[in-house]
Amino acid sequence: MGGPMNAEDRWQRLIADPATPDWVKAVLDLVVRLDPVDAANGLEVIADVAARRADEVLVTDLAAGSGEEGEEERIPEQLRKFL
Repeated sequence: MGGPMNAEDRWQRLIADPATPDWVKAVLDLVVRLDPVDAANGLEVIADVAARRADEVLVTDLAAGSGEEGEEERIPEQLRKFL
């Protein structure tokens, strides 16, 4: 008790949790039927693409700004060099 959850316990909790989005439940139902190594490798690719897309959207939104005066000051200097 109180230790880390194994994969099956985590899967069961996510499936039972009403806060888990339906699309995540659908992916979990698919993943459980796949070879675990293949599934993990495929999900790493998906996670990488999703993270890159999120970063690109964030940078685009920050570059576009909201049109308010002083918006540029809210963009960190480290990020501004990529815009």
